[in-house]
Formats: sequence, structure tokens, C-alpha cells
Amino acid sequence: MLANNASLLRDAKCSRAGCSSSAEQLLDWRNPKVHAIDRVKTWAACAAHTAFLSEYLSVREFLIATRPIDAQQVAPIDSRDSRSEEAR
Repeated sequence: MLANNASLLRDAKCSRAGCSSSAEQLLDWRNPKVHAIDRVKTWAACAAHTAFLSEYLSVREFLIATRPIDAQQVAPIDSRDSRSEEAR
């Protein structure tokens, strides 16, 4: 969803609970205990929450990659699931 639509990328909001700021980064992740190797999820993060969300995922060994939102170069790792999800 996010990764293939330039207008959605421009309007992407941070995935941090309660945050409605514009996203600047995409965080690709997977929970290896429940997701197959080809299943990648993506959260969007604003500048203020990129570090928090990255750390949240890294501590759990879920983080795969962090990349800037750039409509010219963003492509999903797995187009089946590139939705923005809310951190809990």
C-alpha cells in the first residue's frame, strides 16, 4: 500500500500510537516466530519516533531495514504486506 503509491507516501502518518505526524522513514520488520521469511511488514515513522520504533523492533530482533520515504526509490520488500501498522 504505502510503498507503491506516491500520494500515500506523501501523506503517510507515523505508526507510533497517538502520533499523527508526517512519516519520514519506513521500518521493514518481521517476527520470525510467526512470519515466514518472505513476509515483511512496514511501519512508517516521523522524525521524533524513528529511534523509538527502531529500538522497539531491534530489541525484539524484528527490524530488517530502515529507509527514507522517497517516492522515487521506495519499493516494498514484500508487496503482500507493506501496510503501516500501529506500535503497541
